[in-house]
Amino acid sequence: MRLYELVLIVRPELSSTEIDKLTDELTSIISNYEGKLVKHEYWGMRSLAYKINRNQRAHYIMLAILANNNILQKLKNKIKNNLEIIRSRFIKVKEISQATSPILKNQSLEQTAIDVTS
Repeated sequence: MRLYELVLIVRPELSSTEIDKLTDELTSIISNYEGKLVKHEYWGMRSLAYKINRNQRAHYIMLAILANNNILQKLKNKIKNNLEIIRSRFIKVKEISQATSPILKNQSLEQTAIDVTS
């Protein structure tokens, strides 16, 4: 088994319950084939660098998983057949940091800056 980070870019029209349902479907595939979800982060609605399928913004989700090739194939098939997912990327990593990711740290700093000025 190897460690991977799976980053998903999801259509902006989805509600939080639909996003939760989507991540639950993916995590059930991982657990059904004896993989493990190590970390899950919702990075929020972010602007895209360029339009993808006429979308300028999208939800970003990161899943850190412990998986084998069989699990990766099942996940890739599920993602490929799901129209809600605009883009996805599997990244093989050596270790998963339990600290908050830099994207979430920057997001919380931006929120603090917004709260202070208002």
